[in-house]
Amino acid sequence: MTVQINFRIFYCSKLKIMKNAIFLLLLFSLNCFSQTVEVKYFENEIISNHEQLKTLPKNIQINYKPNFFSYKLITNGVFSQYQNEKINLKVEEEMSEPSDVTESGGTLKTFVKSSGIDMRVKEKLFFKNFQKNKIYEEQFFDKKVKISDDIIEWNWKILDETEIILGYKCIKATSDKFGSTIYVWFTDEIPISDGPLKYSGLPGLILKVKLKHYDITAYNINFKKEKIEILPPVLNGKIFTYNEFIEEMNRRNKKL
Repeated sequence: MTVQINFRIFYCSKLKIMKNAIFLLLLFSLNCFSQTVEVKYFENEIISNHEQLKTLPKNIQINYKPNFFSYKLITNGVFSQYQNEKINLKVEEEMSEPSDVTESGGTLKTFVKSSGIDMRVKEKLFFKNFQKNKIYEEQFFDKKVKISDDIIEWNWKILDETEIILGYKCIKATSDKFGSTIYVWFTDEIPISDGPLKYSGLPGLILKVKLKHYDITAYNINFKKEKIEILPPVLNGKIFTYNEFIEEMNRRNKKL
């Protein structure tokens, strides 16, 4: 009986030590990544025909300038904000004089007026509240549009491919959620399930996104020692859900 009691005491003590060790390990892991992470990304429009790009007005070519439009993600795994950094760019109206050859062999000069792109289309704000599973975004189309909805479930498929980005081993994943293929690269070395724009839902931080004509790539990562408060945006005016916004865009397209 004494042996059994001693064995039970030994076993319970050992189990308690193991539980404490696991608890401390989890606590250590959480403490390591409970700090706020700041990631800067470049968003790039992709054009496959570079010769065609050269024929576009210069104030349109700006839209395709590589590694020019910068955005910043601030995230702690509970709240996050993704927003453009200040765009110091003035787009001026541009006139061009392309010449067409007429049937008689002469030339016909025409004047083309180009106002370029409205820089407001590059401005955007995304706020995620993972506690409430909500996302809020502001983007500019012909006017500022506000959307609030549940965080998207992307149904990611993790692939057997990796890439090193900023010294972190990143794993490739893909989704066909909205009918077009999206590829992302995430790192579980930063175990925060977040990323730029509306992307999230993987066991690590997304550092790269690639679509057919668009890509987003992280170029700087900072771990903030000080506590940074990530404040939710003020919700006012007309706010769409994603479905309502799609319906609104379809209505606009029918009028064109």
